[in-house]
Amino acid sequence: MNKTYVELKHHIIEKLHDDDIVLDIKILNISILDWNILLDYLSRKDNVDFFYASLKKAMPINVNQKFFEDENVKLITISLNSLEINLPFFDFDEIEFYTGSVINMDEKDFFYLFEFVKEISEVIKKNVSIYIENMPNAIIKYNLYESNFEIL
Repeated sequence: MNKTYVELKHHIIEKLHDDDIVLDIKILNISILDWNILLDYLSRKDNVDFFYASLKKAMPINVNQKFFEDENVKLITISLNSLEINLPFFDFDEIEFYTGSVINMDEKDFFYLFEFVKEISEVIKKNVSIYIENMPNAIIKYNLYESNFEIL
């Protein structure tokens, strides 16, 4: 059954264990090709910035494993209304975005969050899961093949 964004938001709020929690948005079992598809897509967006060693740079659209082994900090920041979603480059086999504090998110931010998750899932052609930071299990999953969100 497809859940409304309000139901998803309430589920996240119910699962919080602390005052100031961020959300992780994960896509597992990723290949370098998936990263390149994502980077190409994000490079065409106006609301996306890429930082290399804390300096704003042009977005890479084609990376390899060596890119991830480089010790310089690499970060993509996506601005959606007042919501900021960040994407560090840690592991080449996992894409993990994170949000700012859930406590500071309003209704519009949750709308943008869920739309972003759906959009990224459709671009990469994989399911996307939302986790509370540092928790082992996802609390929400966007199921690409059923085109809906599932509460876990």
